[in-house]
Amino acid sequence: MLQNYTTTFDRREGHCLVISQNPPISKDELQTVQANMLTSGKVEGMLPLYVEEIDFQIRLFYNFTGKKLLSQQMKLVDLHMKQSMQLMYEAVNHLLNCSTYFLQAEHVVLHPDFLFTDSALTRIYGLYVPLRSWEAAGSIHHSLKELFMYMLPYIKDADGKTIQELMRCFQEEWAIRDIHTYLEGKRSTAGSESSHSAIQGHMDDRGLSQEQGQNPNVNSSQASFIPQSQNAVEPDQAVPNLSVGKEESEFPLPEWSWRREADDSWMETSTNLLKIEKETGQSKRKTENHKNQERSSDTSQFKRLILIALIALIAAWMPLSFKPSEGMVYICIGLSLAVAAVSYLYFIKSGYKQEDAGNTGESKHAEEDLMSWNHSFLWEDETPISNTDLSVEEERIAVAAEELPLANQEPDRTAFLSNESDRTVLLSEAKAEEPAIWLQTEKEGEIQKFPILHFPFTIGRDAARVDYCETTLGVSKQHFEIIQEGGAIAIRDLGSSNGTFLNEEPLIPYKTYPVQGGDRIVMCSKRFIVHG
Repeated sequence: MLQNYTTTFDRREGHCLVISQNPPISKDELQTVQANMLTSGKVEGMLPLYVEEIDFQIRLFYNFTGKKLLSQQMKLVDLHMKQSMQLMYEAVNHLLNCSTYFLQAEHVVLHPDFLFTDSALTRIYGLYVPLRSWEAAGSIHHSLKELFMYMLPYIKDADGKTIQELMRCFQEEWAIRDIHTYLEGKRSTAGSESSHSAIQGHMDDRGLSQEQGQNPNVNSSQASFIPQSQNAVEPDQAVPNLSVGKEESEFPLPEWSWRREADDSWMETSTNLLKIEKETGQSKRKTENHKNQERSSDTSQFKRLILIALIALIAAWMPLSFKPSEGMVYICIGLSLAVAAVSYLYFIKSGYKQEDAGNTGESKHAEEDLMSWNHSFLWEDETPISNTDLSVEEERIAVAAEELPLANQEPDRTAFLSNESDRTVLLSEAKAEEPAIWLQTEKEGEIQKFPILHFPFTIGRDAARVDYCETTLGVSKQHFEIIQEGGAIAIRDLGSSNGTFLNEEPLIPYKTYPVQGGDRIVMCSKRFIVHG
């Protein structure tokens, strides 16, 4: 993934990521002072470097023993927004530290496949390339943006407002120190207000807001986040190249190359979605309040009905106390039945009315919600279709349907499609897809054989994140995977704690090894035999 360079994994006093080139890298391309700094291991947050030199040709070995590949580790844990802010803070912090060690920030690789982390995803260890011929794939801001975009699908509690603010930092190419200040506040809950003031202060300094100039009582803590070296510009003015202060002179930024329209559209869409979500929540709360009021009204009405019925029953049996006789008993019983019947009929009638009213109200609310959602998701160049337009569209569709040529169309005969690809395929005609590889293992004393029907095929103990779950003691969440590389089948250990063995040889983490029929794979005490 590094342009013009080859990467692989090897074992050299631990597990190493190796960078080489064809034709080989010459010794003249190596920046000796920077390489010595990395070799000493004194650069905080960077992987230790070992330079192999053979016949004035070099290879770079980066030791990552005890660390996990970032792109793989994010698949194993539930990444949260606060955690992602901590990782981004670590990456930006490494860029700032480059000036301390006389390194160039453009030589730091920020791709997730070349960043390493700990098991808890709290630290990031970068990779620095000390070569004169090194050319980064994009600007520093572009690399930071791509890193954050890679994290987004794994974030469980993504905050739309924070995402928009951080994307604005990258889009407007803030100074690295200002992005560092913003992330320092965002990585902790208590710092959210200060990070918001950093956004507002940066906008005020660029002339995007006049509140600071109009309000003399501006918090001094907000002003501390404002980059003092940038000049104010008009809001509608194009910004082809943002200048940076003296503190950031070590980070030369390339010319403006962002697709502003795409980014602005993305942020506008996110804002619209947040507004829709807010309006929907308010509508739901109003509906719930209305239903609660209806329930309380129904309860009070039912109580009144019971009270009136009891009074009527008492009144019906009162004549018996004045003139007790057998005939009067029958009369009182008849009156009681009449009161019960009238009460029942009244209750049923009022219940039907309320149910009809409730259904009418719910259908009305549902229709209004549907119309609001339809209008919310119209594109900018679209307008709602009126009844007149709808009738015109139906007429056009009908005319087009009459003009469709049907093969072999005759009166009172079925029209057959001329395209054979639309014909339903019988199951007897379809051939079952044969798997390219099978794995055989022993489980609970029985021989099991399961096919590898897709790639990558992951084996580990986390049932939610693997294709084949194995709970043997010592197995990692994602232990190893079977992949297809260049048409050939291969195996790769995913940085497991206890390692994977192929034909009794230990696999180097993240390095691919070809497999074929008859090969033996050992994962802790579990053994697999490859067939196919």
